[in-house]
Amino acid sequence: MKKPKKKKMQRTHSSLEQHKRQGKTLTAPIMGLQNIHLQSWPNERLPDVLWAALLTQMEPRERYLAVFRAISDSALKYRDKDAFITHSELANVSSEDFDALMAPVLSDADCKRTLAPLLLLERLPDRAHWAKHLQQPEDREAWSQLAQAILETFPHQSEAATDIRWLKVRFLVVQGRMHFLEEMREKVEELLDFPNRGDMRSVRPFIRSMEASVGAMFGDSVSRWCDQFWSECLSKTQCAAVHERAPESDFDYAEAAKQWALIYQQCAQHFMDTISSTAVDPRHDGTFGLALYGLTLVVSAQKPNGTRPAGRILLRALVETYLNLAYLVGKDDEQLWLAYRKYGGGQAKLAFLKLVDVEQLPMYVNIEALEALANEDLWQEYLDIGLGHWGNTDLRRMSEEAGVKGTYDKYYGWPSSYVHAQWGAVRSTVFSTCLNPLHRLHRVPRPPRLDFDDVSWDAVALGNLLLDLVNKAYPGLTIRFHLAESAEGKAVGKV
Repeated sequence: MKKPKKKKMQRTHSSLEQHKRQGKTLTAPIMGLQNIHLQSWPNERLPDVLWAALLTQMEPRERYLAVFRAISDSALKYRDKDAFITHSELANVSSEDFDALMAPVLSDADCKRTLAPLLLLERLPDRAHWAKHLQQPEDREAWSQLAQAILETFPHQSEAATDIRWLKVRFLVVQGRMHFLEEMREKVEELLDFPNRGDMRSVRPFIRSMEASVGAMFGDSVSRWCDQFWSECLSKTQCAAVHERAPESDFDYAEAAKQWALIYQQCAQHFMDTISSTAVDPRHDGTFGLALYGLTLVVSAQKPNGTRPAGRILLRALVETYLNLAYLVGKDDEQLWLAYRKYGGGQAKLAFLKLVDVEQLPMYVNIEALEALANEDLWQEYLDIGLGHWGNTDLRRMSEEAGVKGTYDKYYGWPSSYVHAQWGAVRSTVFSTCLNPLHRLHRVPRPPRLDFDDVSWDAVALGNLLLDLVNKAYPGLTIRFHLAESAEGKAVGKV
């Protein structure tokens, strides 16, 4: 059984160590800046330069950049006016000023054909201006052109989006509404001559940061139009469902099942070989009980559950089983073993007392079996009910003290989301992404997930770790799941 090779990821995010802890919250470094205001390019600014987004679909790139340059050069004529090139601001200018400002577009037949989809939008703020110059488009083709333009400019760092953001900043600089310190002269000249001057690795981020900094200059009319744009697109176009492919897995379920049966049998036999008394033995029973319980979860987490949400829930239960045993074996304290066992008996008692007087029991409950568990070691009238953790700690601290924090970090957090129905798990299970760019990649319900990445690899790895702990407490259990080496040359299953 060979686990797929891990893909290399380019780091574009802060590390966990760089986050600052404030109480029970970890805050990203950038959020520690004073007076930070979050903005969204696609939600709050892109629809207001929709005409420019459409023009970015013209080829070659130099052609639409020349139009952008010509329009921003004309800003010199509007130094004493508030005119700007967004739809919200163009709606406020006279027809004469609109025609003069947009002359490089209106005098080009190809540009006007490219901009025809603007007339699809009934709420476009400056629609009256455009309607005088553009021909009504054919709906289906025009919506497709609009969708393609949004797709190319939706990522705020894309080439097309950066070009539009450059146009906005350059217009304001030429118009005299943006001012810079003298020591920034070279940066300004690089901006004005974009993309023909300077190192683009620094020029492009500078353009984007400048455009974002002036995003709040133009009032509420922008946000109103942007909201209206996305609402109109939603009402007039259909969702496009994504067709997801099931992850490929060469996990050999049949071979794993054969090995599991033999391992479970030998672990149970090792229990019999190492038993020394029929009296209550929290250490012996706890060691083998947790291991055999974990092995039961290992086989349960395989086909068909391994690629379903249930697989993540089973994996979460499996890693908790392992962490409990690792802590108990690591401490190997008689009182801790006893505390673990008494706590479990107390929880059985608590469940029994809550259910015994219920008129209609849930179908999963056998009340007699539950009562027997509560009374097995000690008559329940003498048994306390623990309301905290049996070891007066938590799993994270237990993993640290047992020296298995790496396993905790790998397997506990994300599967816990599925147990607690947190939004990330819910989102990944029952929603897919609409592929219509005009719908902002929103979420739509999908059929139940049966195609998650298989947890069987990790379940078997944790199973081997449980067997290691049994062997540490009661030497002589050497059987393990046999796994081939992965592409990196590391045995799959080592954590």
